[in-house]
Amino acid sequence: MIAIERLKELGYTFSVRAGGKISYQFHGTPPPPQVARVLFAEVKSQKANAIAYLSLSKPSEGKAIFAPCEQELLKDCPQEDLAGLANFKKVFPGSRVIKFENTDTK
Repeated sequence: MIAIERLKELGYTFSVRAGGKISYQFHGTPPPPQVARVLFAEVKSQKANAIAYLSLSKPSEGKAIFAPCEQELLKDCPQEDLAGLANFKKVFPGSRVIKFENTDTK
């Protein structure tokens, strides 16, 4: 997500907490308030996508939620499903994705 990457460049760090809450911290020189407001509004308007994106990227402890082989399997997974899978893996550590089948009938 471009908004999250831009905020990271400005000095923000992100994490996803239980219950699908996105938390952040700021380190550095504050950016112009309007710039941050616009970027945070975009993150908030696409919360499910933001949670999925943050779940795929490496958390602060240095371990990705999804292994590289899982990321490859999930590359076409809808963002809402990806967010649910990320939460599932947090609740059931050690679980892994071995197959993804898109059943969307649209």
